[in-house]
Amino acid sequence: MQTTTVTTLAVTTAPPDVVGSWEGSYAFPTIDGALVDSPLLVVIERQEGTALWGYEQFDDAGQVIRIPFTGSFDADGQSFGLAATGLTIIGTMTGADQMNLRFFRVADPPTSFQVMVERTSSQRS
Repeated sequence: MQTTTVTTLAVTTAPPDVVGSWEGSYAFPTIDGALVDSPLLVVIERQEGTALWGYEQFDDAGQVIRIPFTGSFDADGQSFGLAATGLTIIGTMTGADQMNLRFFRVADPPTSFQVMVERTSSQRS
């Protein structure tokens, strides 16, 4: 019997400090064919190494919705994933105070959209 050994090399780069408030605006397509413009607030409340905790906040017909998420950075220290019930967010740092986010909402109704957000405040001193 022949055995094969596979070696995986993980490149680990320390992620940037992303704690703070991040804001942007986007348009998302709806199931009924509309295109809705909306502002977005993403808050990273806590970061421990590559691990992240925070929430997404948006307005839905006058009601403020806050969705908590958790996630982590990839080994490259620039890309990351965030998850909440019915929601996946894939992000990439594009600058010290700018990130690109791709949202995949799989709850009812489902949608996907991209938004560029900029840090508007840092919660670390």
